[in-house]
Amino acid sequence: MMKLAKAGFQIALFVRDMKSALDFYQDTLGLESKGRDENYTLGAAIHLKCGDSSLLLIEPETKTPAGPSWVHAQMGFRYVVFFVENLSEICEKLQEKKVKFTIHETKITSQLRIAMIQDPDGNNIQFIERR
Repeated sequence: MMKLAKAGFQIALFVRDMKSALDFYQDTLGLESKGRDENYTLGAAIHLKCGDSSLLLIEPETKTPAGPSWVHAQMGFRYVVFFVENLSEICEKLQEKKVKFTIHETKITSQLRIAMIQDPDGNNIQFIERR
């Protein structure tokens, strides 16, 4: 059985263009940069802080084609979930910035609301607010 060394985890996300990815994840979503990973060998890599976890953006030296963008298109990891306290505010700001929604703000139950968007590379991101 695993014994975790820390509460969080890291997700590595390959991106086509680091500037677009940083504009989206830092400026649009508000994630804080933890700095470049100078030891990463596949291309430019920047860590973004997300609570106890981190998102590692990687712009590979060798570009590969994007995979299917909808969640039912293939097996494996299909989207990242952020648990938030201000879903309506987030959705409003994302709409102002013309971010593509795959699921607009939706009430699932009286205590659960969700929304799903795509980043500049077509990766799916879901927001969940529980009351």
